[in-house]
Amino acid sequence: PTVNLGTLETDGVDFGVKYQLRNTPAGSFNISLDLTRINSYENVPAPGALPVEVAGTYDRQFGNYAKWRGLMGIGWTYQGLDSLLSTRYIHGIDLLNPRGGTPTSPALHIGSMTYVDLTVGYELPTKTKIQVGMPNIPDKQPPLMFQNNVINANTDVQTYDTIGRQYWIGVRQSF
Repeated sequence: PTVNLGTLETDGVDFGVKYQLRNTPAGSFNISLDLTRINSYENVPAPGALPVEVAGTYDRQFGNYAKWRGLMGIGWTYQGLDSLLSTRYIHGIDLLNPRGGTPTSPALHIGSMTYVDLTVGYELPTKTKIQVGMPNIPDKQPPLMFQNNVINANTDVQTYDTIGRQYWIGVRQSF
């Protein structure tokens, strides 16, 4: 039979705060902040094996475990208009075994990434809402992580925005 003898221990902190300022002369405002800090993410593959600290690293087995991640948003509404400006933050990581095949090679540091997104909308009296949005306003490109470390696109497609700046428009009709 298959038996899992390894262990995985983690600890960290999640922090979230939301604040609303309603019905001011300039409209209503919402502010939110969500942060995650991974202090430790330790893997022991089998009894007696050396522990592997995963926090702050990327590898193909575990993926991206940046020590800090955050999401902040500032929303505004006023007489049918609304907007949301948000930022997504991913702390820098160390890419383990960047050369492949030589596990003792030094890690390659990948810097932190911050994305800025904007959505603006207006609701017409006919219950029609029109929205436009622009994810990744600064058109940041994902970090190059080399093919031997990732599955495709030479980057971590689960974590980073691979398309760059985008534009979208949406229309919703309520009855």
